[in-house]
Formats: sequence, structure tokens, C-alpha cells
Amino acid sequence: MKSFSEFHPVVLFTYFISLLVIAMFTSHPVIQLIAFVGFILFASINEGNANIKELIISLLIILIITLINPLFSKSGETVLIFINNKPITLESLMNGLSTGTMIISVIYLMKSYSKVMTSDKFLFLFGSVIPKLAIVISITLRFIPLFSEQIKRVSAAQKTMGLYSGNKLSDKLRNGIRVFSSVITWSLENAVLTAESMQARGYGLKQRSNYSLFRFNASDAILLTMILTFSGIVLSGFPTQVTTYSFYPFMTDISIQPYAFTIYSFFAILVFLPSIIEIRENIRWKYFKSKI
Repeated sequence: MKSFSEFHPVVLFTYFISLLVIAMFTSHPVIQLIAFVGFILFASINEGNANIKELIISLLIILIITLINPLFSKSGETVLIFINNKPITLESLMNGLSTGTMIISVIYLMKSYSKVMTSDKFLFLFGSVIPKLAIVISITLRFIPLFSEQIKRVSAAQKTMGLYSGNKLSDKLRNGIRVFSSVITWSLENAVLTAESMQARGYGLKQRSNYSLFRFNASDAILLTMILTFSGIVLSGFPTQVTTYSFYPFMTDISIQPYAFTIYSFFAILVFLPSIIEIRENIRWKYFKSKI
């Protein structure tokens, strides 16, 4: 067995796309709750620890979206309170909660995606099909963390040089502009060097051969089959009333039919599958390490 990030890029990409589609196109409370908990758990495992501060900020964002939604939506039958003669309904609050939960869940899912689906895996999948677009997307995804790291390095270097002596707002603004200008210049130079390097290596040429370390083996086939099967079972509930949920004009009942529980169970297995694999590998690693 291997860690989740070591599986074939086709398997990993299929997994994230499947979950992204399910998470974004359903407002069912049970599905959203499972996705929210599972995505946060997997992101915490990838980062090595649970970021409590980040989680608190995420919950605050959900709370803000929940409270803001009734200001734009007056639908719903259950009026809780009137503010300036405008009704605040329970349905609009719950719809805001659903929207906020979905947004935060997708953010955590994409955090895990950026950790697992590295640029070499993305280029392996799309480099031969859409080479120019693939390299642009890969560089862009990699550029965002590099840009943040460079800002920290430049800021630390300028502080060491004594350029941050003033505490006024104008001084901080001037220092920020200086750092931003330096980082923009660095990024442009880096982009030109990267483009010249890729062109010199013949990237994108039709005659160019490709070599990859990724090999599709039996464990990849098993996991891919599980992902496609579980995703298909969950998606099969979309055309029916089992996994559909409506907030307006009133909140519909959550289905407790056996078929609904089947979909909930398979989706939970799908969501927590990477976390189970990672936890299992960590336990095995610590066990074998203790035997040394």
C-alpha cells in the first residue's frame, strides 16, 4: 500500500474532479456536512496539523455569509424577525449557511488538490494534449505560493536593511509599494527565464518524446474503480428526489429512505477514503519505525 499522493495522476485527478462536481452542485445538508468534515480532515492531514486559526476564520466566513444572505433574499415562509420592515426568514438563513459551507468545503478541497496534484502530475496528464495551456496553468498554480514566499523574503531583507523605520501609514504604504515593485520585477524575470528554458528544451514540439516516472498498476486500478463506482452511485441520486434539497419557499424534508442512506454512506466512504489511506500509512510507518 502507498500514500494517497503516490497514486497515479489519473486516479488523483478523477477523485478531485468527482468530489468537486458533487460538492458544488448539491445543497443537500447531509452531503454538505460530510464534505465539510472530510475535506477539512484531509487538508489537515496534508498540512501535518490542524490549523485552528484557519478553521476559526472559515467558520466566521460561513457565519458572515449566513447573516448576509437574508439581506438579498426575502424568500421563505418562516419569518423570524423584521428589520426595517424587511423580513428575515429561517429559509434564507439556512440557504446562506448552505452556501457558506459549500464555499469553504471547496476551498479546503482545492487546498488538498494543490498539495497532492503537483505540477509534474498535471503536466503528465495534459502536457501532450494541450501543452501550452497545461504549462500556463501549471506555472500559475506554482507561481501563487512562490509569489507569497518571495514577498516574505523581500520584506525580511528590507527590514534587515532598516528600511522599515517609520510607523506612519504613509511609511508602511511606501514600504509596501517598494516590496511589491521588487517582487513584480522578480516575477517578470522568472517568467522570461522559464519560457526560454522550456523553449530550449523543446517543450510543445510534436516530435518531442515524453518520459514519466508514473506507472499505472493494480492498486491504481482498484482505487480508480472504487472512485468511479462510488461517484456513480452518489450522482445517480441527483435526478431523483433523494439527494435534492430546496430551501424555498420552505425547507424540504431530508430523506431517510434506505436508498438515501446508501448514497450518504458511499459518499462518506468516498470523501474519507484519502484520510483513511493516509492514517493507515502513518500507523504502518510508525509501527515499522518502532521495530528498527
